[in-house]
Amino acid sequence: AEKSLIADTDATSTEAAPTRHSSSTVASAPQFSSATTAHGTILGTPGYMAPEQERGEINLIDQRTDVFGLGSLLQYMLRHGESAPRPLRAICQKAVAREMSARYASVQQMAADIGKYLDGMPITAYQENIFERTVRLANRNRVAVALILAYLFMRMLFILFSRR
Repeated sequence: AEKSLIADTDATSTEAAPTRHSSSTVASAPQFSSATTAHGTILGTPGYMAPEQERGEINLIDQRTDVFGLGSLLQYMLRHGESAPRPLRAICQKAVAREMSARYASVQQMAADIGKYLDGMPITAYQENIFERTVRLANRNRVAVALILAYLFMRMLFILFSRR
C-alpha cells in the first residue's frame, strides 16, 4: 500500500499510515498512534523549506519563510513548463533568496509583484532595460501603438507622393 503522512486535528501526533482505496470509498478513517512530534522537530519537504527552517531556527521563522516555500513551488512549476520570462524568474529568485532580508517581506508583497507582472506593469524584483520597458509598454498599449504606427506610415506615404 502507498504511504502517506497523517496528522490529527491538533497537529501533535503523526503516523505513516497506509492509504486504502476501494471502489466505494476513497480512504478509511485513519487510526492514530501515541507517537508525538517533539518541540523543535523539523517537518517539511527538503528543497521547499527555507534555510532557517531546515536549520531548526524556530525563532527566525516568519512570513518570509512562507515566501520561500511559495517561491520554491513557483520555481518548480516554471521549471516544468516553457522557459519563463526574466521578470518571473526574478520574482522566484527574490522569493527563494538564502538570506531572509533579501526575500519579500510578506506573501502580500510577492503576490503584488506577481499581479503587476500579469498586468504588464514593472515589478520590484527586476530592473528592466529600456528595450524591455518599450516592449512591455507597447504590449500594454497595442491600440495606441497601432494608431501611431498607422499615422507615421500614412505621413511617410504623403511625403513620398507629394514630392513627385
